[in-house]
Amino acid sequence: GGGSRGACEAIKALARLVGAAIITGPVAMDVVESDCPLNVGAAGSKGSISGNFAAEQATLVINVGGRGVCQSDSSGTLFARAEAFINVNLREIEAQRYLGLPVVGDARAALEEMLEVLRTEPPSPDAAWLEAIAGARRQWQDYLDDFVRHPVIDGKLTQPAAIKAID
Repeated sequence: GGGSRGACEAIKALARLVGAAIITGPVAMDVVESDCPLNVGAAGSKGSISGNFAAEQATLVINVGGRGVCQSDSSGTLFARAEAFINVNLREIEAQRYLGLPVVGDARAALEEMLEVLRTEPPSPDAAWLEAIAGARRQWQDYLDDFVRHPVIDGKLTQPAAIKAID
């Protein structure tokens, strides 16, 4: 979420250490670079194929600076398999989301503390999960590339084609 701004390196370090997908929210899509291999994009009603895949498969969700709004979690239904939530937020009310473990404080500082503890006995990332993330990213990219290859639908320029043209 938006409260994760300034925590990019800590988010990436935690994701690499535990082998987690990085799912962005609709207002924080630029917190972690889109070419980061673990960044699967946004989830929810305005999300990506890869972001929704990762959210639907998640068993643990670490919500960093997010508010849990309907467009990022499909009104609470997207993380159906999640067994646990850790909510990191400066605002106590936001840290209470999903009946998870609230961590009230600065996102970067909280994640750096988590990393310090996890590095003492690092978990082994699941290679099959990492390949599934990579596959979902490829599927999403193929979907976007199709809009660039076929830039006009019903006489209108597709949004990905327009962005590519401007970029």
